Amino acid sequence: MIPEFDGYGLLPPGIHDCTLTEIRGRLCWNPRRQEIFDGLCAFIVHEWAPLGIAAPLLVDGSFVRDKSLPADVDVVLDLSAEAPAQAISLALSLRFRHDEIKLTYNVDVWTRHPLIPNDLVQFFQYLGDKAAAELCIDCKHLKGILRIQP
Repeated sequence: MIPEFDGYGLLPPGIHDCTLTEIRGRLCWNPRRQEIFDGLCAFIVHEWAPLGIAAPLLVDGSFVRDKSLPADVDVVLDLSAEAPAQAISLALSLRFRHDEIKLTYNVDVWTRHPLIPNDLVQFFQYLGDKAAAELCIDCKHLKGILRIQP
């Protein structure tokens, strides 16, 4: 379930499990947001699902705020659980096609895996410089992200 936005237009801190149907119902209130959501769904169908990896997707970015015109949606492929080497290789190949995927789907794709040094799931739970400047709050302000389970 997707909780209500706080006074800054952010989700409360934590990882919030949800479905694509819930995302559509809560976050697609204008044509731009619907366009980004459609890109997310197309990414899942055409890029992620064919890999056959039963791992969650974490969804973040300005799309997961109350911002009217987000630029895109950030997605972290969470491969922190054990996965076959071939599956990890295929998922990482999506990261190498980052620019193409972003242009095609409006999805800024990242990968989380124990062999990758930065834990992007933790990183994306902080507001960040750009959003902090827009909202006039500290860039380390904690916020929530969404998780779609396979």
